Amino acid sequence: MRIVIFSNSACVTVGFVPFFHGFIDRIDPSDFNQQLNYFKKDEFLPRAIILEYLPAAERLNCVNYSDDLFRYAVDGIKQIHKALIPHHDIYPKNLLVVSGSRIVWIDFDVAMTFQDMDILEKAY
Repeated sequence: MRIVIFSNSACVTVGFVPFFHGFIDRIDPSDFNQQLNYFKKDEFLPRAIILEYLPAAERLNCVNYSDDLFRYAVDGIKQIHKALIPHHDIYPKNLLVVSGSRIVWIDFDVAMTFQDMDILEKAY
């Protein structure tokens, strides 16, 4: 449910996060030869999300940084939070520069989702 809300938000349409193509639920590791051997003994089967491929993306760093990219990154995280998804890992290492002018937020593994945002979450 949260993915649908996130996919329709300005976060994706403006390009602040990679485009979401879909997901695979409970992958059988034996179908993938040796690539997923580590998951064979897990209690739960692995899941995967399929995101936009970002060719030639590079992490934000002191060489490719600009004030415009910084403002774009701040606008992006505001839109992500507006979609009720606090990122919880806001560091330059989680920003990719794509085509020189697009900033994409990545690494949502510690993000949280909310159905509704109360006053405390809005302050965040």
